[in-house]
Amino acid sequence: MVKLLKKKTKKIKENLSLKEYYQIRNKILFRHNGGLGDLLMLRMMFKDLKSLIPDSEFIVSCSENFKDAIIDHPYIDKIVYNHKIDEEQYNIEYQVDVPIVNLYETNKAQTYTEHRSDLWASYCGVKLKSHEMCLRFNSNVLEYCKKKIKNVYKNDKPNIILSPVSANSFKSLTAIQIDIIAEETKDYNLIGLHNKELKVLNSVYIPGIYTNNLREWMGIVACADYVISVDTATFHLAGGLKKPLVGIFTFANGKVYGQHFDFVLIQKHRDNGDWSCGPCYDFSKCTKGNNQTKPCLTEISKKELKNGIKTMFEKWPLF
Repeated sequence: MVKLLKKKTKKIKENLSLKEYYQIRNKILFRHNGGLGDLLMLRMMFKDLKSLIPDSEFIVSCSENFKDAIIDHPYIDKIVYNHKIDEEQYNIEYQVDVPIVNLYETNKAQTYTEHRSDLWASYCGVKLKSHEMCLRFNSNVLEYCKKKIKNVYKNDKPNIILSPVSANSFKSLTAIQIDIIAEETKDYNLIGLHNKELKVLNSVYIPGIYTNNLREWMGIVACADYVISVDTATFHLAGGLKKPLVGIFTFANGKVYGQHFDFVLIQKHRDNGDWSCGPCYDFSKCTKGNNQTKPCLTEISKKELKNGIKTMFEKWPLF
């Protein structure tokens, strides 16, 4: 089990009144300073935590940009922003952060088996059972998102949300790979999803939905018939929503990141018998690639992409 930072138990200040103590005694702060996908994984903890200590008040601190990704969680009582935390308001604080988890993954590499939600939960002394993200959507938001998807193609074919881009370029699909996906999904409505317009998504034109509104982005994924995603927040959201899903992974282990989801994995993985170097969790030290390309991405073949998508359609048929 990974040993993370110890929780901080506040030192009770002198002359604290009974009223002041009562106000903070059950407040537990979870400090998170990571990406959107990590925040979605963190959502998996709180149903189990609340069932164990229902009288506690769970407060999550995060980036102000990401608050809408957890604002709907029924077992999170309050959201605060990392730059506005008043530590005197909380009796116990857990640093459920990303850098230490990254260090653990890199050090363990091929023997790494723990999902990040399980690592954070073990740090809090809890073993998770449900791994539910507890996602909820306003019906008006969903109706708006359905119409937005419908307006892209204006037909009744099933839609596929494609998330081809990660903040880490070595996880993002190449134009050739996107062309292959477009060919394999030609009988469906393939829609690119990103937070900003991609000038050239690929050589075959694919309509896109571009939004910086997190609730809208989440609603679009919630309304998808299928999702194809690289290792990015869309993958975690679609998995949490139990969407028919293909996950395309490179240097991080998709079998670990997706272990609580029912999905189809496409990855150059050592378990497949044709790959010896990964998943390594450390693209910066790759000796088989260069600063522009990494083989764990570029050697994902046309056959592997087509077979993965075909498996998704067979597993969750809509035709």
